[in-house]
Amino acid sequence: MVNLLTRRNHFEFRDAGLLERAIRRVRYRDCYQRNALVPALDANQLRMLDSLRRDGTLVLSGYLDDATLRTLQDETQRSLEALEFETPCLAQSRLDPVRHHDLLENYLYGSPEQFLARGAAFERHEVSSLEQAVQDFEPSTLTIYPLARSRAFRDVLLDPYLLAIICHYLGLVPKLLEAYVRRNFPSRHWTMNHFWHRDLNDRHQLLKMFVFLSDTTVENGPHEFVRGSHADYSALNGQRY
Repeated sequence: MVNLLTRRNHFEFRDAGLLERAIRRVRYRDCYQRNALVPALDANQLRMLDSLRRDGTLVLSGYLDDATLRTLQDETQRSLEALEFETPCLAQSRLDPVRHHDLLENYLYGSPEQFLARGAAFERHEVSSLEQAVQDFEPSTLTIYPLARSRAFRDVLLDPYLLAIICHYLGLVPKLLEAYVRRNFPSRHWTMNHFWHRDLNDRHQLLKMFVFLSDTTVENGPHEFVRGSHADYSALNGQRY
């Protein structure tokens, strides 16, 4: 396990000590207690686990069947058209190179409320349609949260077959902290999800699952991961970005 210490804009990585590991087991005691219920892995799952441990990433080509993929795509589009995306939302059309210089220099890392306070976001009452929102505000990303209302998304993200692998990788029964869909659009600026970076959502254990609902190519911005960077912190010279 690796802990992360923050020193201004610099990050120092070190192994977790005995006290920190003990505190973690108390804090997440239910996750460790339920780990005894995790089923043994089959040969294919063991191969997948080895890849995850070695590379820090695992690609599941063809994981979604065509019918499931179409369902996820259709539900996502309906949610976007129903304006169920998160607001306040960053508006590229409202970014001023001078007034928002500090935000741009910090990779636009901030909360929707912070962007709104700086006049760089739009709110729900300003939106009349999906097309109008995209045209007028030029969002780099629209975010929806489908888990509570979508059986299809729950079945994919909480697949017991994959959860078993995750349990063995983390050494505990994981907690799902967040699940969302991002509809990305062309961006004129380096934003926090369009730049080389290290995820810091949790100080102790972290695993993310990406499900692509459209084909990704070099031209439209594929997800890229540096193999082995989960254990080699020199990849970004100790920086988050």
